[in-house]
Amino acid sequence: MTAIDGDPNPNLGVALGMSQEELGELVWVPKEIAEIKEEGESRSLVLTQPAEEVADEYGLAGPDGVNLMVMTGVDHAGAG
Repeated sequence: MTAIDGDPNPNLGVALGMSQEELGELVWVPKEIAEIKEEGESRSLVLTQPAEEVADEYGLAGPDGVNLMVMTGVDHAGAG
């Protein structure tokens, strides 16, 4: 199972029981992992690589086996 934290202030890892040390090793999923696909008047967001590869590269397994990925975050004040 994979949990995705999309909050600008990501704390889901703490709720899943991960330590601050573990969370410090987590690499946020870059925005470039998805692109906007337009067909006529409809737009959708699609991954640029298979979901399994994204989870393997950017996921971190928690103590209960849930794989966490962080999709967003604020790099510094005023960046949000």
